Amino acid sequence: MTRFVFWVVISVLMLALGMTLWIESRDNPPNPAELAAWDRARSADDATAYRRFLAQWGASGYAPQASLRLNRLRAEQAERDANDRERQVQLIIAAQKGLRRLGVEVEANGELDAATERSLRDFSSIAATDQLRIDESLVTRIEAAVLAREPRVWAEAAAVNRIETYQQFIERYPNGRFVEAARDRIAALQADFERRALIQAIQVQLQRLGQSVIPTGTLEAETAASLRELALLQTGTERVSIDADALAELEQLERWPLRPGDVFRDCPGCPEMVVIPAGSFLMGSPDREYGRQPSEGPQHEVSVTQFAIGRTEVSFSQWQSCLDQGACAIQPDDAGWGRGARPVIYVSLEDAQAYARWLSEVSGAWYRLPSEAEWEYAARAGSATSFPSGPCLSSDQANFDASRSFGRCAIGIALGQTMPVGSYPPNAFGLHDMHGNVREWVTDCWNPDYRGAPVDARAWMTGDCGRAVVRGGAWSDTAIQVRSASRTRPSGSFHNDRTGFRVVREMPHEARP
Repeated sequence: MTRFVFWVVISVLMLALGMTLWIESRDNPPNPAELAAWDRARSADDATAYRRFLAQWGASGYAPQASLRLNRLRAEQAERDANDRERQVQLIIAAQKGLRRLGVEVEANGELDAATERSLRDFSSIAATDQLRIDESLVTRIEAAVLAREPRVWAEAAAVNRIETYQQFIERYPNGRFVEAARDRIAALQADFERRALIQAIQVQLQRLGQSVIPTGTLEAETAASLRELALLQTGTERVSIDADALAELEQLERWPLRPGDVFRDCPGCPEMVVIPAGSFLMGSPDREYGRQPSEGPQHEVSVTQFAIGRTEVSFSQWQSCLDQGACAIQPDDAGWGRGARPVIYVSLEDAQAYARWLSEVSGAWYRLPSEAEWEYAARAGSATSFPSGPCLSSDQANFDASRSFGRCAIGIALGQTMPVGSYPPNAFGLHDMHGNVREWVTDCWNPDYRGAPVDARAWMTGDCGRAVVRGGAWSDTAIQVRSASRTRPSGSFHNDRTGFRVVREMPHEARP
């Protein structure tokens, strides 16, 4: 009911308003000139026509409609002007970007500054007095010029062949035909740069380790040779490795891996060691050798892996370092001959082994006494005769009792005491006093002959282990006892003024039993 009353009231009001307007129109009919001016304004429908109508007929009943339409046209024009300005800015930016891709140094700021205007006039061949139009056609012509130059720019970039040049090319031609090729070139150059940096870092490490290479960043012959040598020394294969693992391995090395013939010392108080090459030899003596004993046969071939052995016998001064640190228990007598560089004497097998254990602790390497096969291989130094010098040995070559005859060899002198280590010439492996001066302990148990002996140079640890083996003879022994094949069997606790020792150091590639 309420809604019905509401609509009745609204209808009455609208009827009253309409009657009022009809009465007023009858009392004030429009001027024909006014109507004609209004029709002309609406027909033109532009700001000028509406401004002219309002200027002449400001009190007209059509003035509100004219003002409303004029304001709307002004707003539309302002929007068009803003769009035109923004479009012009975008066109200028596009033109500036195109100019930059053509190699012109202008800033893409959307402003028609002096540099941009000058460049556009030069591009279009327009004089300073002529009008410059920046429109789609100009941008299109610039883009066409850019595309036309792409092959030439690519050829120039490829000729330079640098990462930054290819990056500049991609910036100029982000959608160009050669973009993928440019990216591939960048990736290849980056990989090459990383490889060169890696090679250079490896070369620096090789140089630190004493190799004659120059850090050039290229894998030259000297670098490849050093890496092949390193792999051969470490693994037995010539594998040239250029990677992060190879660099890390070199960085961890404190010195170049030892090679046959190298002389080194693991610590200030340690003995000098000589690296002995791997090889094979006939151990023992042939039946026809003068002075041969039954314990020296049968001859058998033994294969020897690389190892290092003392360049000389252990001296009193070297023994003293072990004694000072409490690892060695006795102060051996020197028989009145002096200490220092003379070979330590009056040491048992157990004493010699204690010294080797001490060396292992202070050096971080594994020291031990040589096996009997290692000792004879090192003493022979590639020879197959009674001595490395041939069938005879003179008192100028070793400290032994040369005053007694040995076959057809010349008689020499007998000094009757030890001499400082290294007093006589070395053998072909660079080892001194392998014959004479003092007898030398080895690790093996005693066996009366070589039947069943190892063929790989390991110590023979079965047999009469209450007795050990000494090799090389002493200052008091005749030539028969200082031959390369001669062997003696004292007890392990035996010690006198004719017995000393030298040590062996395991090499990195050897397997510890």
